[in-house]
Amino acid sequence: MDIAHLDRFVRRLQSRAELQEQTCHALQRLKFSLLGLRRGVTIGSRLHPNHLMVVADGVAARFKTTGTGARQIVSFYVPGDPLNLQDRFVDDAEDQIEGVGVASLVLVPWPSIDRLCATNPELRAALWRSASTEMSILREWLTTVGRREAEKRLGHLLCELIVRLKAVGLSDGTRMAWPFRQEHLADAAGMTAVHVNRMLRRLRERGFATVRSGIAEIGDWDRLREFAEFDDVYLGLSTFRPTATIAV
Repeated sequence: MDIAHLDRFVRRLQSRAELQEQTCHALQRLKFSLLGLRRGVTIGSRLHPNHLMVVADGVAARFKTTGTGARQIVSFYVPGDPLNLQDRFVDDAEDQIEGVGVASLVLVPWPSIDRLCATNPELRAALWRSASTEMSILREWLTTVGRREAEKRLGHLLCELIVRLKAVGLSDGTRMAWPFRQEHLADAAGMTAVHVNRMLRRLRERGFATVRSGIAEIGDWDRLREFAEFDDVYLGLSTFRPTATIAV
């Protein structure tokens, strides 16, 4: 069992709550299984109700489909993000999860997490904070899709993703891997793929960001953040910072 598969999950929790070092180590020692998710492969969000599903590598998208077949992506999950935290507590309709590129998921049995929470109350608080942050992100996405201009929607998404990836050590704050196709961005931002291409070109022409060859690079972070009206407070990363050492 490779504890590195749970390392980013621990980092994600640490970025949102204070965890004792012993709690971090206990999390890393939990037994788990791995599930591969190829590009375009879809699974139900309740496929494994007895396990917490966490993205280990790659990116996953959560989406809903209308009666006419139109798709709306409501969340992107990056390494360290739990996929089905809220599904355990809210009995609503099942959403679909799709790999954006090649992704892998860690499946951790809920009973083992429950036992750890019983002796480590700060872990329970961290999980609740993570679930609350997911709702905060959803509210921000709703505002973005409903009220922000098309170019700002993509700029805001770029800012959000690079901050979330930096929190788990997968970005230096200026560059990040970019597995997304224009269809993913279109379904997340409420645009057509053609319009997405046009807006990405405008961001590049303004010197804000460039997307090519699987890499997104920020040209001028301060100007992009101001233009896209991005404030990372809704990501829940401002109050807490990692404090415990992570075993490798």
